[in-house]
Amino acid sequence: MHVRVYTIRAIFLVMLSGILSGSSIAANDERVALNPDLAARLSKRVSELTNSQLLAFNTIYAANTTDSYQALKYLVIQGAPVIEYPRFWVDLVNDQSRSDRDRTICVVLLFLRHLRLADSLPILGQVPGMENWFNDTNLLNATVYSTVPVRREVGQTVFLFQPEFMRKEQGGVYFTVSKSISVRDLISIINGDSPSKGVAVMEVSP
Repeated sequence: MHVRVYTIRAIFLVMLSGILSGSSIAANDERVALNPDLAARLSKRVSELTNSQLLAFNTIYAANTTDSYQALKYLVIQGAPVIEYPRFWVDLVNDQSRSDRDRTICVVLLFLRHLRLADSLPILGQVPGMENWFNDTNLLNATVYSTVPVRREVGQTVFLFQPEFMRKEQGGVYFTVSKSISVRDLISIINGDSPSKGVAVMEVSP
C-alpha cells in the first residue's frame, strides 16, 4: 500500500504546485474584503496577506470545489504567512458537505502550515474538532516502508495519517517524530493520556 500512496504523492504535489497560468485568482487594485465569518477565524495579522491571498482564503471558505482547489494551490505556492488559526483547517476538514478532495488538501495544509516546529506535536490533541481524528486504522507506522517522502534517522519513527476520505483520494500525510514509538503510544500522547516526553514532529510531507 505504501508504494501506491507514494506514487499518488507525486501527482498530488504536481497538482499543489502547478503553474497557475489562466488562474482566476489574481491581484486586484482594490483591497479584497474578507467574508465576515471568515475574518473572525483569522488572526489580526491578516494585513500581511496580499490581495491574491485574501481572495484565495475567501474562495476556500466558500467551498466551491473547483475554485477552492485552485485557491489552495495558490496559498502553497505563494507561501502565505500563517495568519490562520489551526481550527480554520480543522473545521473545513470536519465539514462532510465538502468534497473528499477539498478535505484531503485541507488536512495537508493543516499539517504543512501548523506542524513545522519541533515542539508542535501537542497541537494534534489541543485543537477543538480534532479529538477523534486519530486511531489505529488511519494512523500507520510507515518506518519500514520501502520509500517515504521524509527523512528516516536512527531512533525516529515515520507515521502516515490517512483517514478514509483521504484514502479514497489516494492521499495521505507522512510525518517523522523524534523518537521510536508505537502507533498506540503516539495516539496516547495526542489524546493527552501520556506525557510527550520529548516526542516532537521533525518533518511533514504529503
